[in-house]
Amino acid sequence: MPEAGFQATNAFTECKFTCTSGKCLYLGSLVCNQQNDCGDNSD
Repeated sequence: MPEAGFQATNAFTECKFTCTSGKCLYLGSLVCNQQNDCGDNSD
């Protein structure tokens, strides 16, 4: 099968936001969404 010219990536391998507690949020949509996804209210 020929290569398509791009590399597949996994959206969950890169930290989009690091909480004050050190927890990583992998989806940028979890930041500033009025939900306490960090558990320490830093998002």
